[in-house]
Amino acid sequence: MECFNADGILGSNSLRNAIIEFDYKNRTITITNDSNNLDCSGAVAGELSFLDSQSTPFINIKTETEILNSNATVIFDSGDDSFFTFSQHHFDQVVNEVQEKQKQLQEPVTGSLQLFDVIFTSKGSFSFSLNGNADHATYYQYRIKNLTFGQTAFENIIATTTSDNRSRVGFGLLQYGRLILDYRNKKYYFLPYDSMACFNVNHKAERFNATYENNKFRVGIVWDEALQGIMKVGDEILSINEVDFSSLSMCEVLRSRHEKAIEADKLVITLKDIETQDTKVVEIVN
Repeated sequence: MECFNADGILGSNSLRNAIIEFDYKNRTITITNDSNNLDCSGAVAGELSFLDSQSTPFINIKTETEILNSNATVIFDSGDDSFFTFSQHHFDQVVNEVQEKQKQLQEPVTGSLQLFDVIFTSKGSFSFSLNGNADHATYYQYRIKNLTFGQTAFENIIATTTSDNRSRVGFGLLQYGRLILDYRNKKYYFLPYDSMACFNVNHKAERFNATYENNKFRVGIVWDEALQGIMKVGDEILSINEVDFSSLSMCEVLRSRHEKAIEADKLVITLKDIETQDTKVVEIVN
């Protein structure tokens, strides 16, 4: 908790009899036991479910790729700053279900790379937190043509698979509207800030991701094959666009919002090679 100068974490268990509103635009979180204290006018209620003893909120979404429409019950995770992450377990399950249907229809069996619009496939670990690092494994970065949340549609989303058992919608969703989770009545409401019928998220494909291992800020996964001969998983990241990361602790890296630095249009990254210990400079245009 000292990492973020926080006194504690407010978990779902403490919200079982409450209604909570996330309002990103006004930087507020409102907790109440009376729905009349919140404005839900014009919103259609969606079903909020709880599938574990921790009262973790689960919501329904619909995703569309080029050749597959899929409904799913996923976690809303306010601690995840991504828009949407697809669990590897869920990814494999959908692929297997579609392949079984294709066999029954005596159609050519579609592999995962054709079923989803996969942009990159790579091995490594690309997320870290105070609770630990993601497993080193094979991950996919792929494009979702359309994702519908409640009555609101989003297009041009790029998501990654994760080693978790459940897919999840994260904090990235909150940039587009107010989210109200009514734990008492098992309903949720999403009220967009804009009246657009569909939001163009317009995600860029990530070329690499970082992690924190052995007390150093490092390259966790290299997505782009063009970079794989230059950057190596485990290379120490000394600086990004002249911002020094060489002596930062994990807390300092987490507070630095390094993800935003990596998303810049042009990156000049100074690395220490994990094998030779030589210093090298890599330039990336996103």
